[in-house]
Amino acid sequence: MTVLVTGGSGFVGVHCVLRLLQAGHPVRTTVRSPARAQEVRAMLRTAGVQAGDALSFAHADLTADDGWADAAKGCEHVLHVASPFPSRVPGHEDELIVPARDGTRKGAAGTRVGAAVRRGGDPRQCREPDRARARESRR
Repeated sequence: MTVLVTGGSGFVGVHCVLRLLQAGHPVRTTVRSPARAQEVRAMLRTAGVQAGDALSFAHADLTADDGWADAAKGCEHVLHVASPFPSRVPGHEDELIVPARDGTRKGAAGTRVGAAVRRGGDPRQCREPDRARARESRR
């Protein structure tokens, strides 16, 4: 069961990759630049994991359409944790929201095109959270 983890060079992504590898799952992760692959392997080594062939990389960027279908090909599950992280404080919230939203759409489109990804649960069984009960439990 190969798991695709988007954004594998990020803080959350590398932790997801680490835990999946520790659990024995083969992992493919996306990176914006092929050079980031060695950085991810180095972070995993620091955590005591030699990933070897259990870890593969795919080049895909949240701002581009290319690479998402290839990244998802052969994967049965997807953890989409990639999100833009600017080097400066954004002037407007849309500088973060728009690339994150569009990147999620690209990743989702890639899984539809590139793989028969298993989805957890039946969305028809999802219910709106009971906000009144949640407020009561916080009192």
